[in-house]
Amino acid sequence: GGGGDGGYSVAAALAVGDVGAVSGAISVGGSGGDGGKGGVVTVDHASGVAIDTTGARSVGIFAQSVGGGGGNGGWSGAIAAAASGGVSASIGVAVGGGAGDGGVGDAVRIDTAGSIHTKGVDAAGLYAQSVGGGGGTGGFALAGALSGGTAAGAVSVGVGGTGGGGGMAGTVTVLSVTDILTEGDRSAGIFAQAVGGGGGSGGF
Repeated sequence: GGGGDGGYSVAAALAVGDVGAVSGAISVGGSGGDGGKGGVVTVDHASGVAIDTTGARSVGIFAQSVGGGGGNGGWSGAIAAAASGGVSASIGVAVGGGAGDGGVGDAVRIDTAGSIHTKGVDAAGLYAQSVGGGGGTGGFALAGALSGGTAAGAVSVGVGGTGGGGGMAGTVTVLSVTDILTEGDRSAGIFAQAVGGGGGSGGF
């Protein structure tokens, strides 16, 4: 399964004084959860057991392991304000939550000794696939600061959250000692692939 999204965070501060005032607000978004790992998939198709399918996308044997996608980092917002008749200062800091990593796709194996016959478009005889989950997107950050007085200073800092890493794919193995016949367009006899997940984008 996919990892959950991190919670958002908001912080605000206000300071008012006759002589001086200082305020600060810090906000940090929650981290996204990691995607779950796909399990091992094994298919044993015995000799003498025939598979015959009719219709579009009616694959003879379909086996795949898929890692879950990483959750997105939570967004963050912070604003600070200070005002006085003298010196005032304010600082606002916001940090977006880091995203979760994609889960790992595990090993997939098909052993077949029985015949396979498909009659449809996009209907492979054997389809074996391992896919790593994609990384989540880092949370965005928005910060602001405002100061007023005879001497005033304001600083705001916003840092976007890091994107999650893509999950690795597992090994895909197909052992076939039989006849495989496909009649439709785009219907491979054996389709086998391992695809790693893409990394997530960083937050702004």
